[in-house]
Amino acid sequence: MANTIANKLVVKSADSKVIKNLLKVIKGNNENGDKEVIDFNKINAMPTELEGTNSHSEQWKSLCYYALKTNQQEKISELEELFSAHSVECFEEEYHDRLEEFMEEGETLFNTYIKCGAIDWYMWRNHNWGTKSNAFDSYIVEESENECAIYFSTAWYGVPLLVEILARVFPDIEFS
Repeated sequence: MANTIANKLVVKSADSKVIKNLLKVIKGNNENGDKEVIDFNKINAMPTELEGTNSHSEQWKSLCYYALKTNQQEKISELEELFSAHSVECFEEEYHDRLEEFMEEGETLFNTYIKCGAIDWYMWRNHNWGTKSNAFDSYIVEESENECAIYFSTAWYGVPLLVEILARVFPDIEFS
């Protein structure tokens, strides 16, 4: 079970209409279909190709073997530690009966990574949201006409990456 992080995002603007527009834009549903004040997919939508994907160690083996075998590991530099711990020869010796399977799955995962920047939903969300799941238990407290606080929970970590996106999209709003 994940640790729950309580988040408070305060938004201020001289123009109350800008705040109302922000609240309309970010409103949505979480993974359970519950209505939420803030839906991370409304801020930075996860690619549909990654919906329903699984994250497991066999995928990493397949991706690693494919990238090493086709000499494309530099395109996935964030996995440098994984590549440096393995070699084509190591895979061929240890998994000689699964190499064709590794190549097929590895090619699919590699192409998904090149297109989406991740091989599964878990990797993408952590890289792009900062946490593995969408917001839950969200609500708004209006401090004044020009200021409100958005309260929501996340799993393990807060979401400063998403706040940065909001700040760029809504430059007339002060976020804290």
